[in-house]
Amino acid sequence: MNDSRIIIPKRPVSILELSLLLGVNKQTVYRWESKGIVIDGRIIRLRTFRIGGSKRIEPDMVAKFYEELNPQIPEKKLTRKKENKLVQDAAEQARAWLNQ
Repeated sequence: MNDSRIIIPKRPVSILELSLLLGVNKQTVYRWESKGIVIDGRIIRLRTFRIGGSKRIEPDMVAKFYEELNPQIPEKKLTRKKENKLVQDAAEQARAWLNQ
């Protein structure tokens, strides 16, 4: 997962297949499944299910794992007053730079 792209398999995959797809060691995927990753005091685990003797991972389980690791931060809305202040400051900085 050194790459910034999000890779979601198109079908259920094994832990080995997911590790090869993501370019990480299979022990890393086992660790995500068993111990998880701690972020802000929360433990985030990769969910798996068993078919026979092997663990499988559904595409939506990988997507949910990514979403939990990278939550969407709500955008802060600027008040009209704050927006005007930022515009004025930027204009003053531009004038100062041009007058050098």
